Amino acid sequence: MGRVHSAWSEPTASAVVPLPVGAGAGTYARREVLACSALVQAPVRAATDPADSVFLDSRGTPRLLESDGSRSLGGVMSSTPALQFPSGDVLLVGAGGDHSLWLYDGRAGGRGWTPLGGYVR
Repeated sequence: MGRVHSAWSEPTASAVVPLPVGAGAGTYARREVLACSALVQAPVRAATDPADSVFLDSRGTPRLLESDGSRSLGGVMSSTPALQFPSGDVLLVGAGGDHSLWLYDGRAGGRGWTPLGGYVR
């Protein structure tokens, strides 16, 4: 039987070989994060991406999962957001704590959190 971790883990570089049918767990590196949502990855990935993915912490605050830990983007979201890394920057869209749509624009010249309005359930 494989090991079970309480925090999300990702395969290490030594575990890139496909797992054969019926095999047990591979080698994993523990990441010290508490994710209270799904891990969201951008639909297109590049080596210049500033993070691996984004998740919501126990307070609903979006956090970028980086190679050395996680970084808060501030604010509160009521559901798992959508994510893009255009040109190595961060764009995040989702329902805020007030249930309206919000955009986080981390591009050069971006305004950070911007309300887009509406009501999202």
